[in-house]
Amino acid sequence: MKYRFLYAGFLILSISILVNAQSVSPIDEDYLDSLPEEVRNDILQEISQSKDDEQKVLKVPSSSISSLETVKRWEQFLKNERIEKSERFGMKLFRSMQSTFMPVNVPNMSSKYILDSGDVIEVQVVGSKEKTYSMSISRDGSISAEGVGKIFIGGKSLEEASSIIANKFKNSIIGIDVFVTLTSLRDIQVLITGFSKFPGLYTLSGNANILNALNVSGGISDEGSFRIIDIKRDGEVIESIDLYESLVFGNIDFKEALRSGDSIYIHPAQKLVRSGNGFKNVGIFELKEGETYQSFINYTGGLSRNVASNNISLNSINNGKYTSRNVQLDELINILPRNNDSLYAVEESYGNIKISGEVMNPGTYAISSDENILSLIKRAGGYKDNAYPFGGVLLRESAKELEKQNNQRLYNNFIKYIASSISKGTGGQLGTSLPTVLNELKNTEVLGRVQAEFDMVRLQDNPSSDIYLTDNDEIVIPKYQPIVFVYGEVKNPGGMRYSSNLSTKDYIKQAGGVTNYGNKDSIIVVDPSGAAKIFSNRNFEFNLNNSIDIYPGSLIYVARDIDKVAGLEFTAASASIFSSLALALASLNSIN
Repeated sequence: MKYRFLYAGFLILSISILVNAQSVSPIDEDYLDSLPEEVRNDILQEISQSKDDEQKVLKVPSSSISSLETVKRWEQFLKNERIEKSERFGMKLFRSMQSTFMPVNVPNMSSKYILDSGDVIEVQVVGSKEKTYSMSISRDGSISAEGVGKIFIGGKSLEEASSIIANKFKNSIIGIDVFVTLTSLRDIQVLITGFSKFPGLYTLSGNANILNALNVSGGISDEGSFRIIDIKRDGEVIESIDLYESLVFGNIDFKEALRSGDSIYIHPAQKLVRSGNGFKNVGIFELKEGETYQSFINYTGGLSRNVASNNISLNSINNGKYTSRNVQLDELINILPRNNDSLYAVEESYGNIKISGEVMNPGTYAISSDENILSLIKRAGGYKDNAYPFGGVLLRESAKELEKQNNQRLYNNFIKYIASSISKGTGGQLGTSLPTVLNELKNTEVLGRVQAEFDMVRLQDNPSSDIYLTDNDEIVIPKYQPIVFVYGEVKNPGGMRYSSNLSTKDYIKQAGGVTNYGNKDSIIVVDPSGAAKIFSNRNFEFNLNNSIDIYPGSLIYVARDIDKVAGLEFTAASASIFSSLALALASLNSIN
């Protein structure tokens, strides 16, 4: 683990080795076998990919194209694009598509289910006679049982039909009990027209409602209405559906069940008004004629809790011109909305941050957009007596992600370079340490530390040095420890007691001195704050003891003497090259 961060730092410099291509030779199998398994697998994949790319370049494109398949893929692409990008409120309901020819035939055990031709009823008779009857409802709405005769139940609810069947059987057979079960549902065909994404005739199960029907047809188009959807039977509108009752208020108790031969007509949308920043639900909402902004606010869920005031920005298009004005919330509810209006409210940005370690009140705090380190420390009650602000750590997700991306980019570039060298038989010229460096880089866990000032007096005197905090930041304030840590290529690594009279060289001597593998040009000194410096060979040999200040909690790291790669020394680095490495080391020091 201790070499992992060192190698990551070295890679920043050694990216420059991706240079001149050499003569083509067979793959260097010996060098390939010597690599760590993870690195070897990545290199083999890169070599394979390179060969595939070369073959693709040499192939003559085929002029034979399946036009049907191309059209299908294009239509599917357009469909997905429209679904994903639409801001219309309610579109998310129809993102999970269902096959238009696959009815969901699951028995509905609700007593309100209306029976019709094609439903299958099971009647179990127990008592003086025991028998089970399975009967399908015929076109005239009846079922027939031997010794009982016809029973007309078409158009009846399951509850009503159960009572009729039980009475009929008991009147025909003395001393029995009757149990009625719906075992299979009929299929129905419904015509969906108007502003549907895919209008047409659809096969559904007998218990399907309006939502099922709209779902299998792809949902409502961007021009369609969620507020006015008619169910027609025999040419007459039997029910007009407002889907906002379901989507906003959760009401799905539709009055009429769908029957075979029904048609569903989706009207065009009326007024479309957009709710923007500051509302609980952001999107485009549909309003009926006569509805005010009071209805609009109800549909959006109201203003967000983070809205700074009741001052609303109302943006409209009048006679082709864009206008904007500020109105109060109580004024807005009396204004008649226009098509394509949009509303916004000023919203404060809030987040959470965790502070731990040597503060009086550690924990997670809610922060506003203007929260900085000093204000948070004050809210946390200030520092304990044994706190060490100089070693404070600020961890940030955005910095962590940036480090990840940078490490991955470096790794990928090196893999391509090594794969190219191995393919040309020149892998042996890369040295023995580069694959190990890559393996460490691949498995390095980044921390995302941001250098910051934590001294409250300095922050008070120089506000420009303070840092504004963001959501999910984490602050760690370590405990003061009079220890200097010496790691890397020394004979006895560990913690040494701090003394203001000791230099970098003195601490290394206390650790047993540099090993045969150590490089005196790569001695890294990391302050508790995360700042890094290089203690060079000249300092070491000529006893320039005080060239670098050592503080309690400092970390001294002696790097390994890495092989030459493509004629370049890994260790020919400057302090800026090791900044990422130093921050990582200091973070471990402060946290652990």
